[in-house]
Amino acid sequence: MPDSLLLMRLLLAAVFAIAAVAKFADRPGSQRSLIDFGIPKVLAPLLAFLLPIVELGVAAALLPVETATMGAWGATTLLLGFTAPIGISLARGQRPDCHCFGQLQSAPIGIRTVLRNLLLLGLAAAVVKFGPLQTAVVAEGTLESVSAQFSPVFVAGIAMLIVAITVGDRHQQATTSDSGAVAETSTPSKGEYPSVAAAARPGLAIGTKAPTFELLDLEGGRWTFEDLLDASRSLVIAFIDAQCAPCTTLLPDLGRWQQDENGPRVVVISRGDIDRNRALAAEYGLATLLLEAQREVSRAYAVTGTPAAVVVGADGKITSTLALGPDAIRTLVLSLREVGHGNAWALTLDTSDPSLATKEVRPIAPLSPDARPLPRPELTMTELDGEALLYDSRHSRVHQLNTTGTLVWSLCDGQRTAHEVADVVADTYSIPADEARTDVVELLTRLREEDLLVA
Repeated sequence: MPDSLLLMRLLLAAVFAIAAVAKFADRPGSQRSLIDFGIPKVLAPLLAFLLPIVELGVAAALLPVETATMGAWGATTLLLGFTAPIGISLARGQRPDCHCFGQLQSAPIGIRTVLRNLLLLGLAAAVVKFGPLQTAVVAEGTLESVSAQFSPVFVAGIAMLIVAITVGDRHQQATTSDSGAVAETSTPSKGEYPSVAAAARPGLAIGTKAPTFELLDLEGGRWTFEDLLDASRSLVIAFIDAQCAPCTTLLPDLGRWQQDENGPRVVVISRGDIDRNRALAAEYGLATLLLEAQREVSRAYAVTGTPAAVVVGADGKITSTLALGPDAIRTLVLSLREVGHGNAWALTLDTSDPSLATKEVRPIAPLSPDARPLPRPELTMTELDGEALLYDSRHSRVHQLNTTGTLVWSLCDGQRTAHEVADVVADTYSIPADEARTDVVELLTRLREEDLLVA
């Protein structure tokens, strides 16, 4: 039993040490994963930094007999903290990337993720329960001698892993840069619209060159990225999984959009069993369904879950943020119809009307300057060419904000007052504060009247 407990401790320590080192090597990916699991964007950077430190502490505590029980309790707490949101996401039909081991292993969660965590929980519980037994046999020298034999090997293995991850990460960056899979980013200048939380969101930045790819369809035909581009309309690339329940609810729409020659061109990239994908394509009329083997295209486009979609312009550049979920994707595709953007701060589009005519906003009582507006949680936001598209599932409507309106929307966090939001806008666009306050209060008043804000 003492030797078995030692092996359990070494296994747990290795798992947590590998996970920590891998997360350190890919902190942006870890941050995106935390956001996908529901962590607030403001907390994600801090947690992405602290989590691997805690994991290393747990790994270190598991090695000495004197601290093994404490380390096992720490492992148990972390595993419970990891498993709970995974179970909740699966129950909701969501499968974001786990990113448990950074770039070493990042794949959508599933039942295997839960089973792996339960196995590790069992090992940690055994170390907690039989911890006193380990302490009792230290005096005999057996456990201490075995530990002395294993410790150098363990430390050497972790050191080799760090080198491998570092070299692999640099090689991957060089390779993807050569192939065009890494987005070209630029810092907006004063007065230019800053993309809403772009660094904290999945997907590639608007305006960057879309990664090229080459995939097979269900009949073995070969398609390149260039084959899909259309000079007369935008390209929507939709990512699905044959086993994804939310994806199934979107398939009828995808099939209908593919048949609509007046809308954007829609291509579906899927993964999973080819027979299952053939059955789905036949059932829902999917004319263009391409298969990726190991999520190679999904990774290149920074897709963290399914269903997801992004818009690519005729010039091969990204023109929208990554839309995640059926509602966000419907909003994105609806927005690509011929709708005048105009100069309004906000336009309301009724999706029940095929013409998507704009709705005239009637005069209403202005919002208090001291109100602290907060977006309603029922809304789904997607960004297209720097403009926010808000889908209200309660009323089946799409609300469109221009670039300035999108900035205002992003600042409504329930903490800033209306005038504080306006002051940020004034500073961003170098306009008089009084002018910004008047315009911002007017916009926030309209958004409140549309029941999009709580204020």
